Amino acid sequence: MAGNPEFDREMAKLRFLLRRGDIKQESFDLSERVLRGKHGLTVASDEQRVRVIDTSNPESIPAAPGKSGAETLVGGILLLVLLVLFGFLFKTCMGPTKNDAEIAERHRNGFHCLSAWDGSESDLVAKVKEMLRDPSSFEHVKTQITQVNSSGEHTVIMEYRARNGFGGLNVEFATGTIKNSDCSLVDWTAQ
Repeated sequence: MAGNPEFDREMAKLRFLLRRGDIKQESFDLSERVLRGKHGLTVASDEQRVRVIDTSNPESIPAAPGKSGAETLVGGILLLVLLVLFGFLFKTCMGPTKNDAEIAERHRNGFHCLSAWDGSESDLVAKVKEMLRDPSSFEHVKTQITQVNSSGEHTVIMEYRARNGFGGLNVEFATGTIKNSDCSLVDWTAQ
């Protein structure tokens, strides 16, 4: 012991509390430092300090440096699960892959020129809105497109609703011709 009876008594109480499980080793070490400072004793370094280990209490047994085999196994399994989940999400977000034949068929049918959101042709919608009395009343109903013709163009027929001069909604049609190569609007008419 340190040769100081009061210090020895207080340390004996701390050891008793540690063995009984009322305090943890970290609290014991901190209390020992405080008591050593209070009694004017030198503070032992971590290498010189003797740890009290109660073999009946597994929490008082210090862990070996590094990770245990169980922690490494759990970490490996968690990493594997995360990789599988990431792969699944990546494949799901990418959607099914399309082969060249499917892409060529979509181009031949003109679907690459239509909006994936509502199926409209954006240039034709813009032209129709320019001629309306109330462009904010425009509501796209549906768009139909023909296959590409010999001159590399598609015919587009768009059905839409818009407010007329009397405040009622009319169903109207607009027809346009678009290039297959760049989907640009070549010509259009409103009926």
